Amino acid sequence: VASPVVTILNQNDHKYIDGAPPEKLATVGRPINYCQVKIMNTAGKEAAVDEVGEILAKGPNIMQGYWGLSKLTAEAIKGGWYHTGDGGYLDKDGYLNLVDRVKDMIISGGENVYSSEVEACLYQHPGVHECAVVGVPDDTYGEALLAVVVTTPGAVLTDTILIAHCRDRIGGYKIPRQYRFVDELPKSAMNKILKNELRRMVSTEGCAGLEA
Repeated sequence: VASPVVTILNQNDHKYIDGAPPEKLATVGRPINYCQVKIMNTAGKEAAVDEVGEILAKGPNIMQGYWGLSKLTAEAIKGGWYHTGDGGYLDKDGYLNLVDRVKDMIISGGENVYSSEVEACLYQHPGVHECAVVGVPDDTYGEALLAVVVTTPGAVLTDTILIAHCRDRIGGYKIPRQYRFVDELPKSAMNKILKNELRRMVSTEGCAGLEA
């Protein structure tokens, strides 16, 4: 899509000061000279500083379209801007911070929840070997958070343990209240967890389809 990059961290961004890592090292850098980046919020407007939205890119390094796929091209490129499908924000210094894939965002009770943040919290528990968080239909909140967890060998986990673990680390509305403990998660040939497959299993078989 981009040849070869959109953003970059320069040499100074990697310099440690008194042994402490530079704060910008957690970002993906600033746009390269000939490429523009902006964030579009859910209202379709350019987002403010630190406001999360979809990352858009524009420049001579961005593809003109998908070969022979005019419909997909029209969905991806609008007004010359490539819609990446990634969620993120620009800080006050213009550095791009990645948050999650837009399609993996869960809207629960009117709040936007990014699954990657919740997963990062769960991974802090030593009993969690692998996990994935997806949204499931909920009559009250629209979507509820479901965490599918592969337990570390020898560890014992329960819903109560993980809810208590999350409560000290993330906001209450981000805490999954439903859990399924499984032997393995569906993955691609590149060993990437397939959340779309988890969502399909939930939609067609209900949460029972995720039982170990």
